[in-house]
Amino acid sequence: MLDALLRRMDGHYTLAATHDQDLALQNVLRQARQRYGAPADNPQWTVDGRPAVVAPDKITEHVITRPTRVVYEGHVWTITTEFLMPCRLQAAAHLVNPENWTELGSFFKKTQRVDAPKKRTKVGAQPWSGRLHETFTLNWSMFTVQSFETMLKIDYTVATDVVRTDYSLEYEQDDQLIADDGYMEVRVVPKHPGWTHYTGQKSVRFASSALNLLAPAVICMAMDHDSARFQETVAQRASVEADRLKHERSRRPGRKDDPQKGRAGT
Repeated sequence: MLDALLRRMDGHYTLAATHDQDLALQNVLRQARQRYGAPADNPQWTVDGRPAVVAPDKITEHVITRPTRVVYEGHVWTITTEFLMPCRLQAAAHLVNPENWTELGSFFKKTQRVDAPKKRTKVGAQPWSGRLHETFTLNWSMFTVQSFETMLKIDYTVATDVVRTDYSLEYEQDDQLIADDGYMEVRVVPKHPGWTHYTGQKSVRFASSALNLLAPAVICMAMDHDSARFQETVAQRASVEADRLKHERSRRPGRKDDPQKGRAGT
């Protein structure tokens, strides 16, 4: 099962391990690096020469991705995913809000703000800090699905050029997690206002050593799935917004397709 999971890492992930004394884990990492690891040195990525404006149905075709990075240090796995996407920052900001993470797919079953005020914070980009009840699942194999009930501390911040959520584990209901910290961020690409830079980072340690062996492959696949859903959702929302604006323009008085025009003087 582990070999099958690691095979999914081929050509996509960079592995690095430091300060680990577990020979079994070192063996897994060594084989993974030799057989499935991506080069550690990532090539330069840039949006120079790319279009500043992309049609909504073409957004996902122009996404520029970096290999997912995996680091093991101090018995904690840290996974980082990054991509550049041709969209305005505002189009992606709502997905950074952890209240909306369920839109990213089956990994998140529930993300509910515990201390939510009467004022809604899910809609738009309204910063908030507090606690989040999160339920997420991991598919360890075709037949094994495990659920985790966590309470997270959240800091969701919004600025003109960056929107970011930092989170840290307060506790997991069944003590299955020792660490679950990280952040999700979108920021404007300098000198390219029509592009957004996404970064997601997660540091995790399970109470079970067996689960920690499987963690890098499974968490990587989950985060890659989240990234793909993030891109698809932003593109879908951009398409809906484009249709709305098109409809509004078509209803403006004085246009040839204005249904009221031609009735004047009748």
